Amino acid sequence: MHETTQELTIRAATRSDRLAICTLLQQAWHSGGTARWDQLDALETGCGAVLVCRGTQTVGFCLFDLRAAPVARLSAAAIADREQVGNVWKELWPASEGHLRERGIRFVHYIGEAPWLLEALREHGF
Repeated sequence: MHETTQELTIRAATRSDRLAICTLLQQAWHSGGTARWDQLDALETGCGAVLVCRGTQTVGFCLFDLRAAPVARLSAAAIADREQVGNVWKELWPASEGHLRERGIRFVHYIGEAPWLLEALREHGF
């Protein structure tokens, strides 16, 4: 892991972020879940994602399927290998919760077995 100096920024994903999401999900050791093409095509309409960026690089994300509102499914999440999971997650998860509330989501569920993600979710009261 190398030293990172740029600050983290958080934003909602757009359809133009699909490649960054797929790339990070495929390459990151700390990844969980899947991002189906129909979900990525539905970004900004029936699905949503929150990205964490360091400079121009996407270093983390959460992808949610919102099509069964007021319930959302955490479909996928990933954090870049060069980042400290805890530092990114403590920014990403609260921002994701806020994003979901703004979209009228009251409940979130995750079905998966990525140990790092299950631990991070438990630590944040999921």
